[in-house]
Amino acid sequence: MRPSLAGGDFGYDTGPSKWRASKKEKKFSGYGHFVSIWKKQKDGVWKVTLDCGIENPEPPEKTEALRTVIAEGAAKSATPDEGGRLRAATQQKFAEAAKIDSAAATLEIAGPEIRIYRDGHFPAVGKEAARSLLEDSRGRTSFEVIGGGTSNSADLAYTYGKYSSVRDKGTEAGHYLQIWQTDATGAWKVVLDWQAALPPQK
Repeated sequence: MRPSLAGGDFGYDTGPSKWRASKKEKKFSGYGHFVSIWKKQKDGVWKVTLDCGIENPEPPEKTEALRTVIAEGAAKSATPDEGGRLRAATQQKFAEAAKIDSAAATLEIAGPEIRIYRDGHFPAVGKEAARSLLEDSRGRTSFEVIGGGTSNSADLAYTYGKYSSVRDKGTEAGHYLQIWQTDATGAWKVVLDWQAALPPQK
């Protein structure tokens, strides 16, 4: 799980998943990766506020080990209001750049360990792996924000909504989730990018 560094009120976790039709089935029928956003309630109980995922091929037996990640946060001189304004400006700059080239725009604001989630593929972890996967979905993409949230300390945030992307093979529409975190300089970076396309219209 990756929690807010200073706020202690917000975090997310991600990992592999598998399912089968019933407990009687010996073989699993599907595999994927999940992403869950957690928020601490006023009574101190943690609850999931958003949950999504992807399907991918059956993974090899050896999987990534469980780990808790606490990244270096923004400079202490940054206030939540200042952090919020900087995030809004960074997201606006990204949205404008994505209308020209979504792959390049994502890589520009990607954190070093960014995770890219797309159906049919294992998560791409790190900029080089992300570059390879994003090339397959390069296009002119517009985003419509539906909702999101920010930690009290303004060092971790998420937004979700709809996207529409014009590509060489045609137009694709779907839903997206981006998780943002500040680095040691206070700059906002995307640490997780998930997209799921809607079925093609007939």
